[in-house]
Amino acid sequence: MSWRGIVGAALVMLSAGGTAAAQQGAASEQRRIFETKAAISDAGTDDEGVFDITLSARSMRFRLATRSDEQKRELWALIEQANDEGRAIVVSYDGSEGSFLQLINIIEYPVCKIAFGERTFEPATPCQTAAVTGHPRGEKALALSFAHGDAGNYAIALDLAERSGSGDDPGFRKLSLYAGANAAEGLATLEEPGSVAADRLGIAALGHYRSIAALDPGDHLVPYKIAAMLEDLGAYAEARSQYEQTVARFPDEEFEIAIRLGALRRLQHDYAQALAELDQLVARQGPQEGMKYFYHRGWTLRLLGRFEEAIAAFTEGMKTQPDFAGSFLQRSCAQAGVGHLDQALADAMEGARLHSAAPAASTDKEIQTSLRYAKSAVATLEQGIAAGGNRPIPNLCANYLGRYEAPRPRSPFLPPA
Repeated sequence: MSWRGIVGAALVMLSAGGTAAAQQGAASEQRRIFETKAAISDAGTDDEGVFDITLSARSMRFRLATRSDEQKRELWALIEQANDEGRAIVVSYDGSEGSFLQLINIIEYPVCKIAFGERTFEPATPCQTAAVTGHPRGEKALALSFAHGDAGNYAIALDLAERSGSGDDPGFRKLSLYAGANAAEGLATLEEPGSVAADRLGIAALGHYRSIAALDPGDHLVPYKIAAMLEDLGAYAEARSQYEQTVARFPDEEFEIAIRLGALRRLQHDYAQALAELDQLVARQGPQEGMKYFYHRGWTLRLLGRFEEAIAAFTEGMKTQPDFAGSFLQRSCAQAGVGHLDQALADAMEGARLHSAAPAASTDKEIQTSLRYAKSAVATLEQGIAAGGNRPIPNLCANYLGRYEAPRPRSPFLPPA
């Protein structure tokens, strides 16, 4: 199975959450159960009825033992339904029991529960709830680092990544660097864009990714991440060059690179060329599908003032990912742009509902920012409806997405261009 349409990046990332205890410091870890919500990118089973489930985080995998052949069939049907409908599942897992799988360089966690809508599955052996003690190092620290990063507890994740060490295994060192880079990158999103604090963290993440590139030149994700960090740091020319070099080396990444090149053009307010990047992708590869393509197309069309086309793009994306909150908030802005305030209000309320249902809704700052926008948008739309109901509001998204639509100066922490 595969799921190509899932949306990534900090702005639109699917969310993950942990228990309230996950907000405590990492100096003395306690056992905790984490939750992550995402689409399934791969799932397999062996003859013993053990499912290996991979979600959107490439460094993490989840293992679930079924009780019977009947439950095995039922769980497989659930997984197929989730992928067919493009909806996320919620996996509860034990972050304290993650283990490093050396042969495939991934962290695997035992599943405590898997939920899809009203349906839930639990393993034959329940997860423990007794506390664990000690100051994790090595493998345990690395596993907890990814779990905390998945939950948005980036400061704890960074501390744990540093305590995991490098180990003797190159794959372990690579994962440790990834954990540190992910945590630093996540922390940067919580700071004011372009601030000293955000840039210091961005530079740290960039350094980690460059170390991974030196360790494993064949990892196709690393040059992409280097380009993304250069973009975040305002090094737009270098970022574009890096994206182009990446697709030349790894042509299978053409889809992802085309999306980022379009986003880079959009960030620089070259909306026509941003749209052209997506059109050229279609010319080379044929018609596209999935939320990521249509989300970015709709976003660009909205900024061009082509609101009806933007509405159509977001609607098309929802066919494959109908529970992505960001698409409803974006479509709300496009609906408002043509005066469809009733539809805009319905979309804003649905976007808020989906964000509120995310496992980390009470702690994730990105989700909280989106929820504050949605609340403001609902109030604005209700006022507009009360005043007549059909006067366009073309800038409803300005407060929501302004930080992602304004170019920035080159970071002073980078060498001169």
